[in-house]
Amino acid sequence: MRSGLRQIAATSLNRSSSASASAAVAACPPASPSLSLPASVISSVSGLNKRVVFSDSPFCSYHGVRCWFNSASRSNSSSNNNSSSSAVQNSTPSPKLSATLQSELQYEKSNYEPASNITTFLEKSGWVLNEKDGDVNMSLKKSVRDLAVSVDFQLVSPSYSGENEEEEENQVEPQETTDFSVTVEKPSGAGAIFYCTTVGNDEKYRFVVGNVRYFADGNEKTSMSAYNGPEFEDLDDHLQAGIDEWLNSLGINEELCDFVDAMAVDKEQREYMRWLNTIAQVVE
Repeated sequence: MRSGLRQIAATSLNRSSSASASAAVAACPPASPSLSLPASVISSVSGLNKRVVFSDSPFCSYHGVRCWFNSASRSNSSSNNNSSSSAVQNSTPSPKLSATLQSELQYEKSNYEPASNITTFLEKSGWVLNEKDGDVNMSLKKSVRDLAVSVDFQLVSPSYSGENEEEEENQVEPQETTDFSVTVEKPSGAGAIFYCTTVGNDEKYRFVVGNVRYFADGNEKTSMSAYNGPEFEDLDDHLQAGIDEWLNSLGINEELCDFVDAMAVDKEQREYMRWLNTIAQVVE
């Protein structure tokens, strides 16, 4: 409303209408002193606590100052707006954006190389990867003895340590870290969820456990208010060691963490290239 009135007032107020407006000023309820009118309107009104009458056709109210414009003004304004809308609808997209997107896409494709350990890990480990285009979530599934084991994680953006290319060349690339969860479920439906994070700069551990959540059935498993368990680091050291060993027996080890980190970054890169391609098709 504020910008629309500014435009109408700028085009409609001329010297003759200003003179007639000043002659037709009448008292009106006070307006907020902290609000202001466009200069073109203020110049024709002696104060904010006034009503300006340009004709007998009501048009709009602006912060306590009621303005009336004749039908010709409204018609001209409507015609100008329609012309502007038509110009926007009939405009053709600039080829510059499409060319830039295509150039960026080709650059990313030429520099993309899947991590070598992705295919190797899946072939040797027995884990089955589940993912689909456009979905940030991924999972690894495997059966160990009578337990159904699922590792769930998402894509992550790669980290950059330097502010420019020269700094990046002189610095060691930081190790990616990825949050993931391990769900272990028995045939009865009871199980536990381990909330973990990969660690790249620790000589002793490749991942850390945050919480261990127990569930008795499917309803408790998906409950948003279920108890997430104690902080893992608050547990007795022997209990922590026992859980780490048990998870390792299920295949939650260094090789899996290497795969999760590599796959999370690889997925982000593939989704970015897919995004570039999709946006390029939209703006063509």
